[in-house]
Amino acid sequence: MCDDCNNITLRESFNSPKDYLNCLTYIQELLNTGNFILIEKSCDLDKTKKENGFWIDDLIAHVIRCKSCGKHFTCSMDTYHGRGSFRRGR
Repeated sequence: MCDDCNNITLRESFNSPKDYLNCLTYIQELLNTGNFILIEKSCDLDKTKKENGFWIDDLIAHVIRCKSCGKHFTCSMDTYHGRGSFRRGR
């Protein structure tokens, strides 16, 4: 694992919807560094909610990959049950 990946803050679980949305902002910041690329997505990072305020889907996932070492990181959220995480792997 490279230095970029060693510095990533993972989340074992989200304590609230706001915590999840903050993680999506964090992922966007990682992408903005240019060291990571988004390789899979259920929706755009900033489009997780519909205009009416409801989640876009019951399951939302985003996978990023490090450009240096190829490690994958997955942010997934089960909006129906209120569970999710940001972890290493796919």
